[in-house]
Amino acid sequence: AAVEHDDLIGQCVEIPSEPAAANYCARVKLAAYPCIEQGGVIWTYMGPPELKPALKNQAQRFPARGINVRRIDHLNCFTPDVQASYDFYRELGFRLTEYTETDGDEAELWAVWMHRKGNVHDLAFTNGAGPRLHHVGLWTPGVLDIIHICDVMATSGYLANMERGPGRHGISNAFFLYARDPDGHRVELFTSDYLTVDPDHAPIRWSLTDPRRQTLWGQPAPASWFNEGSAFSGVVARAPVLAAQPIVAM
Repeated sequence: AAVEHDDLIGQCVEIPSEPAAANYCARVKLAAYPCIEQGGVIWTYMGPPELKPALKNQAQRFPARGINVRRIDHLNCFTPDVQASYDFYRELGFRLTEYTETDGDEAELWAVWMHRKGNVHDLAFTNGAGPRLHHVGLWTPGVLDIIHICDVMATSGYLANMERGPGRHGISNAFFLYARDPDGHRVELFTSDYLTVDPDHAPIRWSLTDPRRQTLWGQPAPASWFNEGSAFSGVVARAPVLAAQPIVAM
């Protein structure tokens, strides 16, 4: 059946198997969404009609409430073998921006930050029992959005969900807040990192013993931040091959 797209209502205009005189298609409407083509990709907006953006280059209308999350920025996962995870994703075209490794003549990777879209990272891997999800990073327009959500959480019964922050990472130089959602999964609210669009960008090394890498300022990360993660369904976590320990807040 051919469908005429008209906002969220699609009027059926032809059913080849039905006689035209039956006029059956006039009584059929299907849910349909207007589509546009940009950069060789077909896009359609499927959200609430009241949040449909006025501009073609926006995912939805600016909500002006809560923390104003604009996109999913990155994923961070525990992996039992950071070197193997790095090698695999490098072959897929991900580029290294920053990394943490042990000191000494035979340094080993403890964490890596890799990107595809020109930011600090789309995907990060941290040494630990895994594979497990460490957190989902959500990008906000500015620092004040994160400060605002701290006030909202503290005055609406969600103070206990704030796990770490606010503060600023040394790695990525991003302003952050880590919170747990109602199911216990970790979410990072994240902003003001830097761009890595220069193809000659040299990866930045951090020593595992440098406390500035995880926290440039703010309270150090608690033990839960290093040890707790979300399991993937049907996947058994394996112990890490690297036994080195980071600095943990008391």
